[in-house]
Amino acid sequence: MLSGLLAFVLFLVAVACDGSAATPTPAPGTPTPTPVATLPPGVVTPVPFNLPTVTLSIETANGATKKQVRAEVASNDAERQRGLMFRASLPADTGMLFLFPRDLQGGFWMENTYVPLTIAYLDKDGVIVSMKDGKPLDRTVLQPPVPYRMVLEMEQGWFERNGFAIGSIVRVPASGLPTPK
Repeated sequence: MLSGLLAFVLFLVAVACDGSAATPTPAPGTPTPTPVATLPPGVVTPVPFNLPTVTLSIETANGATKKQVRAEVASNDAERQRGLMFRASLPADTGMLFLFPRDLQGGFWMENTYVPLTIAYLDKDGVIVSMKDGKPLDRTVLQPPVPYRMVLEMEQGWFERNGFAIGSIVRVPASGLPTPK
């Protein structure tokens, strides 16, 4: 009896120290809430890369709508692999530009990424050739149907809210960017 009580108390202590709580299953048809971009307890935010930043001009295919954004530039494997991981939020009108030395066909995923993102895949001329929405912490590979040379990640919905879609053009400065490796 005493050993059963002791085992039960140890179980309660272990559950209390775990810090996790059961997540109720929503009823069918219940809308999924937008994830809150906060880091879980115990996750240490890595030291920033101190990446260069660039101002990009984005315009619709017909040139009717234009907007400027600031983007950190990831131009090598380590920078591209880290991307926007471990960020709790993004400032308004900011994102990350990924540069590659050649056209690619592979995809991106959202591992360790807490901010919902829209991933715009760009050709060598900066034309948006595909867009995919990524869910926080999702390991699903988001692969475009066509090759791309650059990627611009922004807060999810940013492109749509600002009138940009496939065919819109991201004007990347011709000079001052790191050489992609």
